[in-house]
Amino acid sequence: MEQKRFAVLICEDAEKWGGRDVMLKRHVKLYHREDDEEWRGFNVCGGEVPTAEDLDKYNGFIITGSHYSVHDDKEWVRKTEKFVATLAEKSPSKRLVGLCFGHQLVAKALGGVVAKNPLGKFVLQTERVMAAHSSSDTNSIVSKLFEKGSLDLLESHSECVTELPPNAKTIASSNTCEHEMVLFADNILGVQFHPECTAEEFEEKILPFLKSGKVFTEEDVLKTKESFKVPLDSTKVNEVLKDFLHQ
Repeated sequence: MEQKRFAVLICEDAEKWGGRDVMLKRHVKLYHREDDEEWRGFNVCGGEVPTAEDLDKYNGFIITGSHYSVHDDKEWVRKTEKFVATLAEKSPSKRLVGLCFGHQLVAKALGGVVAKNPLGKFVLQTERVMAAHSSSDTNSIVSKLFEKGSLDLLESHSECVTELPPNAKTIASSNTCEHEMVLFADNILGVQFHPECTAEEFEEKILPFLKSGKVFTEEDVLKTKESFKVPLDSTKVNEVLKDFLHQ
């Protein structure tokens, strides 16, 4: 059997997240299946964006979260959007999973709209995510995730997908984001939440920044910390994402 190859498009360069190697190890640990798989990290926010030729080399791709916006006037953002559009148009056998920023970038690249959170504030909390009413065409994913009801998952974003691109289907929604989980195409899946992170990381690395920058009040901080006590369903989601990536 031919060795499978996967790539992580790393869109985060903030020092607190550990750099490319740490980010790569995080995603490989969660989403690899076989010991002999080959994984590579592309430092896309450093300008190392996969080319159209790279589509032939890998079975699947993950686009990570980021503190950047998909609307930032940066060459690497535009090039990564172009890569997504090329994959969607020419490589239906290649799998793509977008996480938070990655989810938003996929939506924008394929013709959707990304805008400020409808509630008008930064969302940092454990959020209850539910199967969308329009998800009947995505039963294989929905049945794996929501056979026992809703999921509790971590959120950290100031923007979200507000309008879907053509032919995309919303799988899951929440009170703060209508398009929490979207099947953009048979081979492209995106999630707004963060199944790859822990509440402890968010409390240590993100919450102090929001507090010091006066984005969050003391009341907001307390509510966020309280929400972090809720047990997460990240493991279940990560298993589904892994299955999707390896199909």
